[in-house]
Amino acid sequence: MSITINKIEGLVAAPFSPMKENGELNVSAIPAYYN
Repeated sequence: MSITINKIEGLVAAPFSPMKENGELNVSAIPAYYN
């Protein structure tokens, strides 16, 4: 059995970005997603 591991390099788009009601990116909410 052979296993291939692909390494992702470069810019990767976020699958979800927290937004404010006015459409701006809510950067203050980001730490809650990785802590």
